[in-house]
Order: sequence, then structure tokens, then C-alpha cells
Amino acid sequence: MSHVTATRRRARAPARGRAGVAVAVAVALGLGGAGDADGQATRRISAEWTEAPMADVLHAFATFSGRSIVAGRDVRGVFVTASINDQPWDVVLGAILDTHGFRAIEDESGVIRVESMATAGTDQEVEPLTTRVYRLSFLDATEARAALAGVLTDRGQVSVVASRNVVIVTDVARVHVTVAGLLGGGGG
Repeated sequence: MSHVTATRRRARAPARGRAGVAVAVAVALGLGGAGDADGQATRRISAEWTEAPMADVLHAFATFSGRSIVAGRDVRGVFVTASINDQPWDVVLGAILDTHGFRAIEDESGVIRVESMATAGTDQEVEPLTTRVYRLSFLDATEARAALAGVLTDRGQVSVVASRNVVIVTDVARVHVTVAGLLGGGGG
């Protein structure tokens, strides 16, 4: 197992009585982590944050992971205290966001958007619906319909053309990403 260690310390003058931020990041590449979508091992992170602004924590994750992360406006004024020891970065990010009432949504281009769970429902109502046809080869469309019902938003719908073994899904874009993954291919 190869280890690459990078330490970055950032001291800040306390603002409004907040403690300074010190971040130490140790990266261990190798076995034992959750997998990325491309089958590679997820980078593991060790970090310490004390009353760090959520925006700074998100910036640290973006730098560490090489991903683009966009913070929603609700992130302002939220502070993170966490001690992480050798965990997959994406799991840690999810836990921190969940603890503070946020969620991460990855769009089709790979940009991760962080938003409050309280405003997530209103975004679904604004997000446009798209309809895609999924032709199935090794799965019965009627059985697939039952399995897909759990991944749809409140506005989503699934219909089946049994004679063609086709599932037709109408929902927001991020649901189509999940559906394509479950059915093993893209919609046409």
C-alpha cells in the first residue's frame, strides 16, 4: 500500500469568538475503501475541524477530491467540528452534510451541489421533468416497474409497454441517472 501524506494547516484569527481552524489531511491510497463509480478505490481522508465554516470544509473536500463542489446559500453561518480518521472522503462528506441538514446532489456533468434538505423539496418542483425510454434485454419490464417505484420523486411516473419489454420513465434528471444505473444502460 502506498501512502501519500499532505499536511495543510490554516490558522485564522478568531472571528466573533470562533476558534481558529486547523486542518491536517492525510491521504492513503490503496485497498479497503468504498469504490468510486469507475471501480477505483476511494481516497481516504483524516482531518480535524474545530468550528470551521462549512464553506471552508467544502473547499477542503473539493481540493482533496479534485471534484467541483458548489455550496448553496444556506451553507453560510454553519460551522463544523469533526475529527475524522482514515475514512473514505465521500462517506465523510455525506456524514458531515447529513449532520447539519444538508445533502449533496451530483449533476450529469459531475458537479456536486450542496443544498439544505429543507429546500430540497422546492427544488424538485422547479426542476424540469424528462421522459426516457429504457429498452430491456435481460429483465422483464413489469418487474422493473415495481423495482423503480422506490427511486422516483413525487412527480415521477413509470409506465410499461410489455409487448416491447420497454419501461418509460418520466422524472427529474438525477432520477434518470439512478434508473440508468439500475437498468444497466442509458435511456433512448
